[in-house]
Amino acid sequence: RSWNPFFFESTADKKHGYKEIVSKRFEQLVFLLAIPGILVVIFSEDIINIFGGNQFILAKYIIPIYVFTYFFHLTDFLSSNQIISSEKLTYLLPSAFIGGIASIALNLILISRYGALGAALAASLHFLIGHLINLYFGNKLIPFPVNKIKILSFFFILFIISIVTYFLIDSELNSLIKLTIKILSSTFLIILTLIYSELNFKSIKSLFR
Repeated sequence: RSWNPFFFESTADKKHGYKEIVSKRFEQLVFLLAIPGILVVIFSEDIINIFGGNQFILAKYIIPIYVFTYFFHLTDFLSSNQIISSEKLTYLLPSAFIGGIASIALNLILISRYGALGAALAASLHFLIGHLINLYFGNKLIPFPVNKIKILSFFFILFIISIVTYFLIDSELNSLIKLTIKILSSTFLIILTLIYSELNFKSIKSLFR
């Protein structure tokens, strides 16, 4: 079963321990779907070199920022469903309203100063603000025992990875050495993610049934 049917069936049935089961499934889904984002961040420079060229050189700095909009959106898998399940859809309005104002303000401030990089920052911050609001109201309406420390620490690790990636992009290291570092680090991070999230073949398969 896909995530949405699983969530709504579980919250409708309200079987014993359903909140713990949904929370665990959500955490695993976030970690699993974060893996492609991690790879895009680490190999952003190589992606541009292969598919772009010198005219798109700035994109290797922009891609990791845009990936964070994807990371932030993962949290909405739970928060939006919490609000919808509560049947109090008016609580979706604050994120849309405040997020819209924030988007306009951030675009005006950041794009004029930083151009395309500012547009990426504005989009990422806009998503962050909107999803934080949804998380607040979702948890207020139908709280779930999600391991917030685990999710936040994981996002912090992703942020550190992005910072290290920027240093690696600007370094004067040989391309082969860079690629070796990226392959080793991405392999380590994927293994760490799978262990940290307690994912295995059976649990991954169950996420997409």
